Amino acid sequence: MSGWRIFNVAYALVVPMAFFRIAENGPLAGLHADARAVRRHTGRFDYVLAHLFFWTFMTLALLLGVTTLLNRLGVID
Repeated sequence: MSGWRIFNVAYALVVPMAFFRIAENGPLAGLHADARAVRRHTGRFDYVLAHLFFWTFMTLALLLGVTTLLNRLGVID
């Protein structure tokens, strides 16, 4: 299983269903996991792991972007 699929399933568990109702009618609907099916077939433990994985990944990505920007601006060496 690829990393993109794991992230996509975690994203489907973390993001509110209202987003998926809007996104399923858009041109990029095929890139999103079926949130209804994912939520129907996962337990509480999977839900907790998805939150841990998703928010850790998003936090690290944000920190990497901020660090790169500060490095480019010469604030940090």
